[in-house]
Amino acid sequence: MNPKPRRAVAAALGERQAARAKRFDAGTMGVVDAAGGKAAALVPCTAPGTYVGGSHSLSVVVRLKRHEESGGPEPAQRLADLAVGAARSAHRTARCDLPSEVPDTAPRVGADASG
Repeated sequence: MNPKPRRAVAAALGERQAARAKRFDAGTMGVVDAAGGKAAALVPCTAPGTYVGGSHSLSVVVRLKRHEESGGPEPAQRLADLAVGAARSAHRTARCDLPSEVPDTAPRVGADASG
C-alpha cells in the first residue's frame, strides 16, 4: 500500500491496526481490522468546485463489540457490512452530489477485493 492510503488507514483505524488491515469494496477505499474490531469506508461526496477547498469525501468508522455467543459471518465480513451500511446512510443524509461508489451487494473482504 503506498504512503497516502496508509496514512488514511492509520487515521481511521489507528497506527497499529493499519499494518494488518484488509481492503474491501466500498467507495474510494474500505479497510477492516477484524482483530482490532474496526472498519472504515471512505466515500466521495462533493465534486471539486462545489465548496471551497476542492472535493470532499465522507469517512465512516465503525467498531464491533464481540459477544461470545455471537455466530454468523467472520468478524471482518460483519465489520465491512456494517461500514458499508453506515457509509451508504451517511452519503444519503449528507445529500452528496457524487455517487457513493458503495456496492449494492455485500463487500468482499481480503485479497480478492478490488482497489
